[in-house]
Amino acid sequence: MIGKTHIYRNLGESYEGMLRKRLKVHQEVEALFRKVEAETVRERTLAMVEARFGKQAAEQFDSGDIDENLEYGFWGLHDILECEDEDVEPAIMGNLLGATVSWRLRVGRFT
Repeated sequence: MIGKTHIYRNLGESYEGMLRKRLKVHQEVEALFRKVEAETVRERTLAMVEARFGKQAAEQFDSGDIDENLEYGFWGLHDILECEDEDVEPAIMGNLLGATVSWRLRVGRFT
């Protein structure tokens, strides 16, 4: 998961340096895009949870063991991402919010 609208990379201190590094940087960026395209929505969702809430939260999400604090974090994440102007796939937000609904149904707390 890239997580940003733009990718920035230092190409050098001079025009000649930029020309020398351009092809290598272009190949690295293309490889990054191919890696992201190969990820499933679930993998991207787990990456977002880990980036925002940490490894333990990602493990909880993956196992379906979502506590109340993590549930509130998922619901608040939508507002945070809107404020930061992040463009997040609807399927990822659906995974996050769907996980909290299933947790509520499992423990009988759906209100």
